[in-house]
Amino acid sequence: MKKRVVLSIVALAIVTLVAAPALAGEYGEKRTQPGAKEAARPQSLTATVVSVDQQARTLTVKGTEAKAVERSFTVEEKAAAMLPDLKAGDKIELSYTSAEGKHIARSIKVLQRA
Repeated sequence: MKKRVVLSIVALAIVTLVAAPALAGEYGEKRTQPGAKEAARPQSLTATVVSVDQQARTLTVKGTEAKAVERSFTVEEKAAAMLPDLKAGDKIELSYTSAEGKHIARSIKVLQRA
């Protein structure tokens, strides 16, 4: 009988130690209101310029990796000052954020001219 009580206490302690971190993660996370947008995290990309549309403030680039795909970016006003200097074939590094499927270029740096 005494052995059963000790085993029960040990089992309960093990379950508590295993379950506590899982419950803390579930309930300890910061909750946001339903429908609230998360802040977009800045990302960077090294790519080759495919096209530039100064009027619409958009930039289309192709990544430098082997299976690169073309991506279009809306260029933020402060970064748009670089658009007149860009041309197809320029290698650039750009900092951007993505939200709701749209990419927004925050800064553009020319690495190599075409």
